[in-house]
Amino acid sequence: MQVSARYTLVISATIAITTLVVFNNCGQVKFNSASTANEQSPAAQGNPSTPPTTPVTPPTTPTPPTSTQLQLSTINAVAWEDLYYPPGTTPSVYPDYDYNDFLTEFEIQEKTETIGTQQYITDIYIDFYPRAVGAGDDHQLLLSLTGQVTTAAANSSLLPTTAPMFSGSAQVTLTYYDANGNVTGQPTSFPYNQDIVVYQSTHEAFGVQSGLIDTRLPSGYTSGVPSNYIYAQQNARIHITLEDPEMNPVPTNGLFDSSKFRVVLHNLATNYNEDIINVDPQNFDMNGYPWGFIIPTDWQWMQEGVKIDNGYPLLSQYRQYLLGQNPNPAANVLNWFNYPAQDPNNKILYPKIPFQPFLPPVQ
Repeated sequence: MQVSARYTLVISATIAITTLVVFNNCGQVKFNSASTANEQSPAAQGNPSTPPTTPVTPPTTPTPPTSTQLQLSTINAVAWEDLYYPPGTTPSVYPDYDYNDFLTEFEIQEKTETIGTQQYITDIYIDFYPRAVGAGDDHQLLLSLTGQVTTAAANSSLLPTTAPMFSGSAQVTLTYYDANGNVTGQPTSFPYNQDIVVYQSTHEAFGVQSGLIDTRLPSGYTSGVPSNYIYAQQNARIHITLEDPEMNPVPTNGLFDSSKFRVVLHNLATNYNEDIINVDPQNFDMNGYPWGFIIPTDWQWMQEGVKIDNGYPLLSQYRQYLLGQNPNPAANVLNWFNYPAQDPNNKILYPKIPFQPFLPPVQ
């Protein structure tokens, strides 16, 4: 699709099933699966836990296949469990592992320029569409373009450096859109080598100050869009204009490497930063649960307080795979997200809400 005399919007081919296999990094824990009315951190409940000065290094485990290639101009999701605790410590309140503490969908698009026979990336667009906040704690959503997180946090267990999104420098702007796709406010510029604060408050992205958002169903719900569903009021577009396109040739497969997508959840109550496992392959607890992960689809997330294992039964075997206990899993185990549990009474999974990207087309 020609977007100007000089630029072409790259839309990649459909990802094969062998590619989708490596998107998914989640597991199962052995804790009680009882529902929680309003998940909060120990600090928020008046019972703070003090992390150790030097976090305990977890045992070495096989590196799971967490880095994959994302298809451009396609909706993916990223989800977190927000009650992180440092390795080797015992939390005062265990996470519920429902992975709806903050959930946003995102779409990545690129522009390219052809010089001779080679195409180079000139612009990257990342659109965020928040979908749920199932947490009492509030958060910031951060994006590091250089692979070095600059927002201070209490936990020092993050990798100090991961792969940068691009080579060279860039100009960066952030623009917000309401639920109807209208621009709200003026675009904001960010230094490319500092964290981009995509959302100052994950709750306020929905126009509220606190509470559970889009993780509980109203009484008597049967089908369709729930009557208490809240649409995000801050959908975000990050426009990255590369200043050194010649250092960024288009990959031969035309896809985007998820290990360069360092999106971080910063819990404002605990002051912890949480990576996704696609960036840090060892970012899971002793039971195989990562703190955040990408799902390669517009998926059904969990209702409040329901462990993700209950919604996706194959996750138990996938957890074993992550921990090195199941080295040769079946293909359906690696693609556990394609096999949700049967939920005829709407007690486990949040209903699938029809969704299409609605921010203005990239010009």
